[in-house]
Amino acid sequence: MKNRLIGAICAAVMLLALFAPMAMADGVCGESVSWTLTDAGVLTVFGEGAMTDFAAGEAPWYAERGAVRKLVVESGVTSVGSGAFSGCGLIETVTLPLTLGSIGDGAFDDVYALKNIYYAGSIAQWKAIDIGLDNSFGSAKLVCADKTEPFSDISGWYHDYIITCYMADIVNGRPDGTFCPEQNVTRAQFVMMLYNMGGRPEISDTSLGFADANAVSAVYAAAVKWGVKAGIVTGFTDNTFRPNAEISRAQMATFAYRFLKLGVSADVLGELSGRNDILADGRKFSGNSFYAHNGRAFHNGTLLVDADMTKMGRYLSPSTAKITSKGVDSVRSRVVNLRELCPGLTIEKMAEAMNRAFEQVYGLTAAPLQEQDFDHHALDALYAQFSSRDWVYGRSAPLDFACGDKFPWGEVSLHLRVERGTCRDAAVYTDAMDAGVSAVLEGALNGCAFSAGALCRALEGAAVPEEIRDDLCRLIRAQNI
Repeated sequence: MKNRLIGAICAAVMLLALFAPMAMADGVCGESVSWTLTDAGVLTVFGEGAMTDFAAGEAPWYAERGAVRKLVVESGVTSVGSGAFSGCGLIETVTLPLTLGSIGDGAFDDVYALKNIYYAGSIAQWKAIDIGLDNSFGSAKLVCADKTEPFSDISGWYHDYIITCYMADIVNGRPDGTFCPEQNVTRAQFVMMLYNMGGRPEISDTSLGFADANAVSAVYAAAVKWGVKAGIVTGFTDNTFRPNAEISRAQMATFAYRFLKLGVSADVLGELSGRNDILADGRKFSGNSFYAHNGRAFHNGTLLVDADMTKMGRYLSPSTAKITSKGVDSVRSRVVNLRELCPGLTIEKMAEAMNRAFEQVYGLTAAPLQEQDFDHHALDALYAQFSSRDWVYGRSAPLDFACGDKFPWGEVSLHLRVERGTCRDAAVYTDAMDAGVSAVLEGALNGCAFSAGALCRALEGAAVPEEIRDDLCRLIRAQNI
């Protein structure tokens, strides 16, 4: 009986060992910090002290980023290095220890699929962590092991709303650990909330022109000065601000309207990035493309209202094999759903707002297109063209030679098939504003001798802007052909 029991235990141990996750890769990522990645997709960071800071794409596990589904940072690690998990878009859960004191810039950049962050401390302890720039946790849920509330008096229906604003640094409690949710808000306190929502911009002017400026507490002084400068706060006809007076519903609506419509709207609700992205709070919610041809300009844009970030992460993280024939990695930005910034937003409401905005900007009346307005035979032909493999994937030249780079006018990738020292087939992929550039460049390079000098001479005769010719020539000469 005893032997059978011992045999059963041994068999169980062997089975556990057989099915236990196997390490795919491991290494060091700090002076006293190491890491391991299992075939189950679990990346574990362990040790004592700080992780190394990494440039984007240089973390030792970056090559295996498509396999990482779960990140565990064990107790003892005091900081997550800058850029550490940038581009690990398929991570769904992150576990962080109480010993963590800082998260470096861009450590969690491009982590699209993140659903849950499990933290060993409390909400207040999480908020005390020094989190650097360019960390997009998106709509991931924070789950704290320590359930201690930051305030002792927020057990009502408003709990989640207060916590959300507290985490976003919009509101804070009192020194005694209470929030006083039933108390009314003063005019200075509400302006402070708007100031916090606006990112607490620096204020150079230190003076206030109100007759009761001395009544403005030092706690609210910067916010009130900002409100005056932004046109949100104008004061009463007797040149007073009355900072300690309770704010009325009408005054609150007025301040909020000015906040959205005047000086801070561009900073808070949207900012341009590069040539074609629109950001909110530093995260991309709109990408745009432009096409100019035969004196006409066309515009196409996208808006993230309530997209599935998990699927987006999967679609934007293709395997290298799938893009080898074109040789261009997708350029991804941190993203955000507008619904996250504006709860309750729907596609219909967004469409209505877009209509009103276009009418205001262009001074015209927006009218919806009806199905009968289109030539269905022409649409069928266009559908067949734009769904064809050649259109979707493009013509891919064999990779005898390839180079690419990003310039102010756009990104470009040049592929050549070389036969007996001559370019027999050229393929140029670019997001330049003029879509005709690719065809012109391909025509100039086909049949050209395969040398830097000959390629540059061929480009000199191409009917494209001079800066494109010059940039491409420098790119080719840098390849040491």
